[in-house]
Parts: sequence; structure tokens; C-alpha cells
Amino acid sequence: MSGVLKKYLPMVIGVIIAFLGVGVGIYFSNSNVNSVNSIIQPAGRSVSFYDYEALKAKLIKVELEKRLLFLHDAERGTYTTPKYPNRFYYTTISGSDVSSQDIGIIKYYDLSVDKKENIDMENFDFVNASDSIYKKTIPHYNEFRIVGFFGDNKLVFFETSNDDSPGPCGNDWLRTNLQYIDIDNAVSTKVESISSAKEAFILPSALKQQYQNEGNDCYNKL
Repeated sequence: MSGVLKKYLPMVIGVIIAFLGVGVGIYFSNSNVNSVNSIIQPAGRSVSFYDYEALKAKLIKVELEKRLLFLHDAERGTYTTPKYPNRFYYTTISGSDVSSQDIGIIKYYDLSVDKKENIDMENFDFVNASDSIYKKTIPHYNEFRIVGFFGDNKLVFFETSNDDSPGPCGNDWLRTNLQYIDIDNAVSTKVESISSAKEAFILPSALKQQYQNEGNDCYNKL
């Protein structure tokens, strides 16, 4: 081996080792990235970190409930069903403080119909943009309350005084004056002059017994 080669051999070996190190590092780095991507993108499908439509729906739900709280000085939730996930059903009242009667109304705001890409959450009038499916003249200080959906299409509700509280162990599904509207056959209108048909709701006996047992257990623990 010539003197020149002996002189530069350590340097050459060092360069080769450095290149090998960089290559191994890149390989493991890409392996880690691919491992993460296999979780974020299952079956090769690109998945965004948040769904724009789902986020928009959540923001509208919050804003609509804030608006109802402002209008009625009371919490009023919104309800959806898997069959119509973009519809927010709720109750409201039309009337004045000096009147002995009000108009109880059940409405829904449909995000899928309203195609606005950018909604001004602070100023958009969700209530007036909603459709009404039921209205009735009720005594002042009364209101409708939605219990929830039974199945995909039965919107269950009842009428009561606005200071009615079921207590810590109460269950509104056990109310004796429950009614329902079949939303698949409901009449929707912006005019609030037409009401959908309503029917008395009878809770299945098995569920009734389950809820009664849960209520008794709750009272026994108080």
C-alpha cells in the first residue's frame, strides 16, 4: 500500500461511515413517518385533523343555544337524530310579557339546506332562519320541552310550566303527558301557521320499568 493511500485511508473510511449513517437515519426517519401515517390515514385514505362540516355544526349548535338562552332567559337544548344529523330541533315561545297566553313552537334549523359557507355567528338570525313544525297557544309561563328522539323519527315532547323541575332523580321519559311528532311526515313552514300532526307517546313497558328502577335506586342513595 502506497504512502499516499495510507495517509488518506482513515479519511476515506470516515466519509464512507458518515454516508452510511445519514442513509440509515433517513431510512428510520421515513419508517417512523410511515408508521404515523398508517395511523392517521387508515387504508390509504387521507384524513384531516378536523372535519370542517362537523366543526361548523358544533359551532352553530353552541351559538343557537346561546341565542335561545338570551331570548328566554332559560336553557333550551337542541336535539338531533342520526337520520338528520344537520337538523337542530328546539322549542321556543312567541308572545309578550303582558299577554295571558303565548304561542309554543317547535322548530329546527337545517344546516344542510342553508348553504352559506361563512356564517356570521354573532349576527345571523338562526331562529328566523328555522322551520316550524308545530305550534299551539299555551298559557303564559308554560312551555314545550323536548325529551328526545325515540327511534330516528319520533320527536317526543311535553307541555309544562317553565318552573317545573323533575328533581335530581326524575326522568322526563316517565311523564304521563308525552306526545310525539313523526318528523318524516312533519309539515315544515317558515310562516308558523301550520302545525304537524301529533300523537300521544306511550313508553314501552320494559323501558318504563327500567327507568322506574333507576329512579328508585337514585332516591335510595340520596
